[in-house]
Amino acid sequence: MATPYAGFMLLCAAVLTSPASAALKQASFLESQFLRPRSDVDVGSSEVLQKSYPILYKEDPNILHVTVMSSVHQLTLSVNHEKIVDVRTIAENITTNTVDFTPWDTSSGLYIMVLHPTSGRLMMKRVLMTQEFGSALELPTVLQSVTPGRILVMAVKNDASLNLSKKSRDFLTAMGVSSAIDLQFRQSLAWVGTVGGRVWAEATIQERRVKGSGQWSSPVTLEVDVPRLMNDVSCFNYSQNKERERASFCNKYEGYGQLCSCENPAPLQYRAPLLENSQIEDVPLIIIASNRPSYLYRSLVSVLRQAGGTLNRIHVMVDGHHQEVVDLLQLVQVSYTMHNATGVSRAARISDHYRLSLSTAFSLFPKAPKVILLEEDLLAAQDFFSFFNQTAWLLDEDPSLWCISAWNDLSSLHIAHDTRLLRRVETLPGLGWMVTREVAHELLLKWPSRYKEHDWDLWARSQEVMNGRECVVPDVGRTFHFGLSGTHSPGLLHVAFFAGRPVPALPYTELQNVHRLKMEEYEEDVIRRLEDDPLYLNTSLHPCHPDFIPRNTTGGRPVLLFIDMRTFIDYIAWKVFARCLGLWDLDTRASHRGLYNFFFYDTEVFVIGYPFSDYSYLKLPWVNVMEVKYISSLEKFNYVAPSHRFRFRRPEVEKMVQFWDVPKPRFDFR
Repeated sequence: MATPYAGFMLLCAAVLTSPASAALKQASFLESQFLRPRSDVDVGSSEVLQKSYPILYKEDPNILHVTVMSSVHQLTLSVNHEKIVDVRTIAENITTNTVDFTPWDTSSGLYIMVLHPTSGRLMMKRVLMTQEFGSALELPTVLQSVTPGRILVMAVKNDASLNLSKKSRDFLTAMGVSSAIDLQFRQSLAWVGTVGGRVWAEATIQERRVKGSGQWSSPVTLEVDVPRLMNDVSCFNYSQNKERERASFCNKYEGYGQLCSCENPAPLQYRAPLLENSQIEDVPLIIIASNRPSYLYRSLVSVLRQAGGTLNRIHVMVDGHHQEVVDLLQLVQVSYTMHNATGVSRAARISDHYRLSLSTAFSLFPKAPKVILLEEDLLAAQDFFSFFNQTAWLLDEDPSLWCISAWNDLSSLHIAHDTRLLRRVETLPGLGWMVTREVAHELLLKWPSRYKEHDWDLWARSQEVMNGRECVVPDVGRTFHFGLSGTHSPGLLHVAFFAGRPVPALPYTELQNVHRLKMEEYEEDVIRRLEDDPLYLNTSLHPCHPDFIPRNTTGGRPVLLFIDMRTFIDYIAWKVFARCLGLWDLDTRASHRGLYNFFFYDTEVFVIGYPFSDYSYLKLPWVNVMEVKYISSLEKFNYVAPSHRFRFRRPEVEKMVQFWDVPKPRFDFR
């Protein structure tokens, strides 16, 4: 969902689907029958078995007999007594490791599975790791992407309630999951319904457990007979080759929303408008992908339908062979290359994937002077190519510039201000960026070994690689990160720093003073602004005090303050300051020669790292320097970041977006 406001379009991961399914039928009520536990050897004495009535499977081939089992260490789904999903972990998988996701973590949560209504074949399986903070934000997106008429199965392994918000529970309740509203910690649940149709059955156990004991509920098994759809006639036009391919694709896979819609199917080939005055016709866009095809489709649509998004410049680099990804790319006629990255860890393999992608890009496009890189879990703003078109020449004329990035780390909802404004920063922001062939070659020569543990983006941001060079970034980002869980962005980090970011709403924005982004001109403008009657902030208030920085009351004068910073990597004072004001606080990225420049609501702020910054000379004798005297005091800030999205709001924007007021799948309860 997107709503324009003062040149912005505010995106929320909870409502970004590709595009949403059509409105579904109204709900009514179904009384489900709970049967007492059976005593055969396959079902434990504490396990509840729920069956629909009558049991018809053996006598009636028109029935799909669905069995779902939900428990702490195993989740299974069977159709007509054939097991098609079997997820198991053992007690040894449980760990307190907080660095990497374990098999226990990645297999725990709310499972969303889709069955074909005729064959009973599994079309989609997703697990929302709802023990991970923020993962439930993706719930509406996943459910809205399912085609009406499909059989939807939901079940819990281990736990699904820990970070299941009230709005998520309300969402599930409205679509017929009656136990969602009071689902308890580590409680089992199994549910079966037809999208746009009825709820067939639901099973759970209401046990009285000691609060905080950490105990799991008993397992639950649900058996239900669902009428088989006997005449599965495709709505697509079989007289057209591509429509036959669409029908075949949509008959195999689920989770693509309007791509498989009968009422208003999405185009299979977008005819992107020409990019006016294009200077980047020979610059390809390389999309870095793995095995997240529904993510990839959404990212592709965002670039294919805008000016400059022609098929001849877009190429997807896929790590590994994944049939669904291949089928998708062939359907939408986007070129791709598959390779097998390797590495000693997941992060090292991702790094090798980037290395291979970057080297292959210039081989595939031998005349390309530059390349744009975009990850599969990013949506591009409508002026994505226009942004790069207006800035690409800077890389040719200013050797002090290293890249152009569509992402700004300091561009949260309460920070982003002007879609025309550009800045220089001393690190690589990534998440949609352009480099020249020469810089890419330099990177490839230095790239860390796949046999060495490392993160490619942290390495690329190092002073050794940047070598004093900078990147140009927009005040309002041109990409939106909707991947809610990944190697570099777990749910907690996503909610704190990525959710609810704005992007420009218009297909063209004339960028301001691009010619002043070259080093000498940029320095002149920064110094002029700093010396032109700023409002020195000399306060004893703690940065977390709500009145620390005035909002919208300075009459256009920028606020200037100083924080303790002794070296480039000294970010202790910045961490406290940034975390209190809802800014990126994990390192010192987004600075220029020790200077941070951003808007706090509508007040322009300059933060100078003293005495490291070249602008430290501006400190007056009577002006305080904010410093952290005791490192131990940082511990109490560890729980502040997750509240950023709740503490720093723009109600005038958010009330028009209505993050959670989205169409909900409906089920007939009769």
